[in-house]
Amino acid sequence: MIVDLRRATFADASILSAIITAKNAAGRRGLAVVLPSEGEVRMLFELVDARAVLLTFPTPDLAVEWCYPMAPVRQRSERLE
Repeated sequence: MIVDLRRATFADASILSAIITAKNAAGRRGLAVVLPSEGEVRMLFELVDARAVLLTFPTPDLAVEWCYPMAPVRQRSERLE
């Protein structure tokens, strides 16, 4: 499962809690979080050190590659934006 927060402009403890709950429910399937490069959402994750319990990625492509390591990797020019 991938949670893409790049366009999120707000996050608080309840949102972070929901993401951690989803991660725990995902179990072995795992959960990846795509964080924005800057802003309030990223600051929250850094402030509470959420990356200690959640796998975070700067792009959806990297998150997908982590979630599906055996899938053929598309060339950069073929990737969707």
